[in-house]
Amino acid sequence: MVKLYQRKRDVLRVGLALWPRILFPAKRQIIKSECGLVTVKDRYDDIVGEHETVVEPWVFMRVKNEGKTLRKSLETIEPISKRGVIGYNECTDDSEDIILAWCKEHPGYIPFKYDYEIIPVNSEKYAKLRKGDEKHTLAGYYQAVLDLIPKDEWIIKVDGDHIHYPNIIKHALSLLRNEREWISFSRLNLIRVDGQYKVISYVRPDDHYMIFNRGLNFVNVCGKKKDGSFFAHEALRCFGKGLGALPPPWKPECSNIHLPFEKSYRSAPFNATKLLNLDDFFNYCDVRQFSREFIEAVKRDTNLMLNKM
Repeated sequence: MVKLYQRKRDVLRVGLALWPRILFPAKRQIIKSECGLVTVKDRYDDIVGEHETVVEPWVFMRVKNEGKTLRKSLETIEPISKRGVIGYNECTDDSEDIILAWCKEHPGYIPFKYDYEIIPVNSEKYAKLRKGDEKHTLAGYYQAVLDLIPKDEWIIKVDGDHIHYPNIIKHALSLLRNEREWISFSRLNLIRVDGQYKVISYVRPDDHYMIFNRGLNFVNVCGKKKDGSFFAHEALRCFGKGLGALPPPWKPECSNIHLPFEKSYRSAPFNATKLLNLDDFFNYCDVRQFSREFIEAVKRDTNLMLNKM
């Protein structure tokens, strides 16, 4: 049975395809951002009815010095899938030991050590790449991990500094109706400051996704922003013959938290003390995107992490 939010997405997709880009572009962008949204209420309505999760993806993870959060990240994604590839590179903490131990305990997971030095994100070296340099790039590293995942399988891209909430993710997986559909997961970015967690930002949708592994390739992207600053990063592209552009993704409610500054080599380039406390954020957050179960679970997990530090 087609759900109401599925029917709404299909109608919006057709409308956007017919809408000229030069006609009310701001309004068109607002409607495009609404296309594929799945709210907390949508999921709860499905729970009351019937839905079935039919997809078990391959976990696609890349790691660099994420020992503080890595085990927890793996434990919270494992209910989604018992198989995956964990790539790691230039680790100087205990990340490698955690990965090898995890893969020994969970034989469906494959460890993969990428031995090449990687040019850092946003380095201007990306604008001067020569033939043969690809193995030292982010796209080269990510592609090497992706190549270990069988073709024509679903993959879920995650990071070792994310904590996942599988009950929410499992419902998102049931949204997929065919192999051209995909999911873009949102994330709540947090930072630990003076014995408490604060909210950096909420990003929906984001570069963590569930997608079918057919015609996928990572490429390096670089250039200048409007303010003149340089940017460089990896991006996933779909190059399969005859595939065409993929439709807009499903954009479900928030299902994970991201702790980007728990790494020893990364520090916040801003004054984090002025950010909103996690509790204050939850008091005013959009109830369409943050369920009560998510809020309670995040409060529990962040309190546990603070007590261990």
